[in-house]
Amino acid sequence: MIRCSQESVLSEVHPRLLEEAVFPPRSISFPPGLVHCLARRLTTMNSPSTTHHPHHPHHHHHRTITSCRNMTTTTKFRALFVCTMIGTAIVFGLATYFILRHMESNTAEETFESIAASALEQAQAIAVRKQQGADSLANALSYAFPAASQWPFVGLRGYTQLATKVAAMSATAGHGFMAVVREDQIADFEAHTKELYERFQYPPKAGNSAFGFGIWEEQLDKDKCEYEDCRFHQNTTERIWNNRYNISIPFLQHKNTLKKPAILMRNLHQFELRGSLMERIIDCGNAAPANSTESPKCGSVTDFTTIFIRPGPSAVFFDPIFPADDPTTVVGFIGTSINWEEVLTDVVPDFVHGLDCVVSNERGDSFTYSMEHGQPRLVGEGDFHEDNYDHMGRSILLNDMYETQAKGSAKFTLTVYPTQEMYDNHSSQVPLFAAIGFVAVIVFCTLVFFLYDHFMKYEAHQRKVVLEAKRRFVRFVSHEIRTPLNVVCMGLDLMITELREHLDAIVAKDKEAEAKKKKEDEAKKPQPLFAMSSATPPPPSPLFAMSPAAPLPPTSSSPPTSGQQDTTTNDIDAEQLLVLANEIQENSQNAVQVLSDLLNFDRVTSGTFDLEFRSVHIFRSIRKTVGEFAIQARNRNINILTHTVIEGNDDPRASEERLFVLGDERRLNLVVRNLISNALKFCENKDIHVTISHLPKGLPDAEVTPEMVKEPEDHGMIVEHSQRAGAIRIAVKDNGVGLNQDQLALLFNEGVQFNPEILQHGGGSGLGLCLTREIVHQHQGRIQAASEGIGCGSEFFIDLPLFENMQLASSSKPRDKEGSTATSVTGSQSSAAIQDDNTHHVLVVDDVVTNTKMLARLLQRAGHKCETAANGQEAVEAFLRQQKDGTERPFDTILMDFEMPTMNGPQATERLRELGCKAYIFGLTGNVLAEDVATFKQSGAEIVLFKPINLPSLDSAWEDMDLKKKRRRVGVPAPPNAENA
Repeated sequence: MIRCSQESVLSEVHPRLLEEAVFPPRSISFPPGLVHCLARRLTTMNSPSTTHHPHHPHHHHHRTITSCRNMTTTTKFRALFVCTMIGTAIVFGLATYFILRHMESNTAEETFESIAASALEQAQAIAVRKQQGADSLANALSYAFPAASQWPFVGLRGYTQLATKVAAMSATAGHGFMAVVREDQIADFEAHTKELYERFQYPPKAGNSAFGFGIWEEQLDKDKCEYEDCRFHQNTTERIWNNRYNISIPFLQHKNTLKKPAILMRNLHQFELRGSLMERIIDCGNAAPANSTESPKCGSVTDFTTIFIRPGPSAVFFDPIFPADDPTTVVGFIGTSINWEEVLTDVVPDFVHGLDCVVSNERGDSFTYSMEHGQPRLVGEGDFHEDNYDHMGRSILLNDMYETQAKGSAKFTLTVYPTQEMYDNHSSQVPLFAAIGFVAVIVFCTLVFFLYDHFMKYEAHQRKVVLEAKRRFVRFVSHEIRTPLNVVCMGLDLMITELREHLDAIVAKDKEAEAKKKKEDEAKKPQPLFAMSSATPPPPSPLFAMSPAAPLPPTSSSPPTSGQQDTTTNDIDAEQLLVLANEIQENSQNAVQVLSDLLNFDRVTSGTFDLEFRSVHIFRSIRKTVGEFAIQARNRNINILTHTVIEGNDDPRASEERLFVLGDERRLNLVVRNLISNALKFCENKDIHVTISHLPKGLPDAEVTPEMVKEPEDHGMIVEHSQRAGAIRIAVKDNGVGLNQDQLALLFNEGVQFNPEILQHGGGSGLGLCLTREIVHQHQGRIQAASEGIGCGSEFFIDLPLFENMQLASSSKPRDKEGSTATSVTGSQSSAAIQDDNTHHVLVVDDVVTNTKMLARLLQRAGHKCETAANGQEAVEAFLRQQKDGTERPFDTILMDFEMPTMNGPQATERLRELGCKAYIFGLTGNVLAEDVATFKQSGAEIVLFKPINLPSLDSAWEDMDLKKKRRRVGVPAPPNAENA
């Protein structure tokens, strides 16, 4: 345990460093008093207000008492915290136990409600389907034998197969077909039926009893049986109960004819329960109007009974058969068995166990079934459900769906009750375990709390170390790659410049020799008597001077002498060296670009990709960036054509001067470079078109974010007197390989390269367009790509919000009427004003001698005066020496490297500012981390330039600083409508 009394070891440590080292950010520490104990003590020791000596006895005693008090308070707090947590755990454990028990009970009730509702609906649907099956067979027989006179001498071929299919759909064990036979029809009916069975090839037992073939009834008194099967021939209609119609109603055909043929010809009218119900059905038919065209609803259900083909409590549904031509005369019946176990089968899922189902009638008779794993089991006659669950019974009337006009039809109700077993199935030991777990977890957490805190501190410290290592690695890689590339690129720039000057001198010398020879040849010619002016006018001068990227003019075509041979050979070597140097420079720039893409992408992913917004003359900036690709385009035999489209009647140059973009010019140039670089990669021997268009109504929803105007000294005055002017569209179109729709959808994702070995020759990082999209979005702009397909080229569109300087717009209008634009006059005056500042007195500060030599030579060849220093201390001494002499021109620019011995760049910059140095200080660094740039700027540097350095970047920096200086010096009063603008 760390104790505050151990001050002798920690007295030399700064409290801030101690707190960050032992308790790094994001670490979890408890309690706060322990964290700040050492820091507070060390702060007190290092405080200027402390007058006591650290080792004074009274002072030491005071520190010990304070330390013990702090530790005692911490211990009490920890003990109180532990007791509180354990008490809370017990309270929450008990609450959890009862809550979970209640939730289990609710779950059981909800489960029962769901299962009961489903079971009741399923059972009712099965009962109704049984009745509907009987209706279907009755209708079939009604139309098969439509005349009442045909009855009872009928029989339907295929009835067994038809009834089997209907029974399968209606979940019924059997459908029996019975005919109504009067007493005087019995003999003829038996003869007809016997012949029918033989014709239908029914089994021999069909209709046959021990006494022979005929309608039979069962002898209920077994002592009076005359035959071994206890059947007797029913050839009369006498009954033990009142037979009002003197009829017999035997089974004529049945679903189970083939399985149980012995039931055929049995007289169902023998039993009073069935016979009396059939007579009431006949009464229902007779009560219908004689002229009725529809049969009445007379089907009825018996009370509890047993059926012949399946044991158990059942009922029978009798559906009358009305001939189609006589819809009120009952000539037969379809009897459908309703076995209650059959009705309850498969009405609940297989996992249901412990559910009581009670089937009851209107008289109170009932049978109870228990559901076991989804299947019904008969408990017995009566209601045997558990009394504790009377209030939870759910009921439904099973045959309520069938309306009948007959009297005496029974109604059955199914009631479902839960059981204790069902509740037990939903009960578990989870509540008890949860309660114990609460206490155990809190106790365990309390015991391991300090160990956990220690490991969290260690992990946070390790994470900080890893992040710092990553940052240092990135910084190291950037510095160690950019620094040598800086030498390479500056050397190449110098070599290319000198090679061009050498070739230009040779070309001039050749032209001078050719002109001299031509003059000598003309002098040798004989002169005419009368000299006439034969001088031809000089050839017209080209509109534009030959650019550095233009092909070199051919040398003289006359045969070279021996001396000229060596000169020509040197010319060829120089040209080859120039081409080689250009290619090396291009690849060096590609390497720098890949490194920059990787670093920028890391900034994007980490959320540190910040922009430096200022007003950017976008038209001029784009043309300048496009011009940087002249050499690469020439090497690839590609023409880059730039088009500018500005609507309106004003002078285009004046419009360009007052139109600007709020953005980071360096990042916007990177966007244009990425698009043109991609076009060069995918295009061979073709043209690339760069179109810059002003869209007056473009990007209407783009807004000026606070980040865009957070530097008012740079462009705040311009923004204040400006208004939105639509958008600028930068379109880069090539005729290269093109893209398909799938590639267009993935184009702006990170790391996307399509066939890099074939199309790009392995070049690029695949991050350029991803970074381009991020930059455009941070400028409130929009980027799109279009292509008609593979081989059809592609075109990229970038829209950026555009602003118009209303002061320039208002001041240019009256001068337009006088025939000259305001921008042309202002431009000439500006050029004259800065004519004396075209050259600079530069101090180059770098510890790498090669860097200083190369950079100084480049600057000197550009006309600047240069001095060098090897470190920051020498730079300060050079400034002081110049201040002391006061004779030579003072330094107006100091190019300051970052990493140097003795005194580094930021330290030297800060010291120079303290000494009153007013020169521009441009930081030069290979470290591209945001904190390095911020350190340089906070020390006093105006601009930080990343290595490798070239003259265009320096010229751009000087131009920006001169423009900023001019804006600070010149104050233009705001127009009356400035606020509205």
